[in-house]
Order: sequence, then structure tokens, then C-alpha cells
Amino acid sequence: MNIQKYTEKAQEAIAGAQQLADRGGHPEITPEHLLLTLIEQQGGIVPEILRKMNVDPPAAATAVRTTSARSFAVKVWYSPSDPLGTTPWQPFAASQRTCSAYRS
Repeated sequence: MNIQKYTEKAQEAIAGAQQLADRGGHPEITPEHLLLTLIEQQGGIVPEILRKMNVDPPAAATAVRTTSARSFAVKVWYSPSDPLGTTPWQPFAASQRTCSAYRS
């Protein structure tokens, strides 16, 4: 990916999403990181579009933060056949608690 081919605002958004992920201790940039960065971007088009849709950008950012907080939470699960947890851990988002691997 050649970031130099992107617009200045797109480059700012990607850098902002990376900083947001780093500050949160997240190992990767997710769509939520990018969305939040775009919503909060000064002079960006996303806040303007949200306002035209009668959506308050700060309220949208709060909603993304609230929703993302649950999916950014990393949980550790060990196999019932390995109660001491000697096998590598398997992270998954808190929103996936209903997956069959987590059910007891």
C-alpha cells in the first residue's frame, strides 16, 4: 500500500486510526478505529455528511466508542481439555461470547 497515493485527509485518517489503536493497546487497526477517526476529523467530510443527515458527530463518536469498547476487549479462553492453559491462548472479542467455543 502506497499511502502517498492517498489524499492528505485519508493519510491523516489512517495515521489517526493507528494512533488510536496504539493508545488503546490494540494490536491492529480495525474499521472502528478508522470510523472514529473519520467522525472526529477536523475539516473532514464525514462530520459534514453526518450533520446533513441530522446526526450529531460527537454523539456518533460516543456511540462508536461505546460499541467498540465491547468489541475491543480481548478475552482469553483455554480448552476444557487443557485446564492448565498450556496451549496458546485464543483471543476473541467480547461480542463473540456466544460462540460455541465459549459455551460451557
